[in-house]
Amino acid sequence: MDKIGLTAKQKQVFEFLRMYHKTYGVFPSTREIAQGKIDGQVILNKRVESNVHNLLKSLQKRGWIEVMPYTPRGIRII
Repeated sequence: MDKIGLTAKQKQVFEFLRMYHKTYGVFPSTREIAQGKIDGQVILNKRVESNVHNLLKSLQKRGWIEVMPYTPRGIRII
């Protein structure tokens, strides 16, 4: 699947995923993405978890990440 461009919100979440993984060595849970903090610093505006799920689905549909259902922290950057 070819990667398709991202909206501003999708890009923010994608960059948050990269930064979180670089800092902690694991990908964040949806709750951690919704909180938007890395090392106590607010990196991403607070979001509702259902919105995070929708953004992750969009990122997966556009070919930027893979989400593994029923797996804790089941995100992989493609």
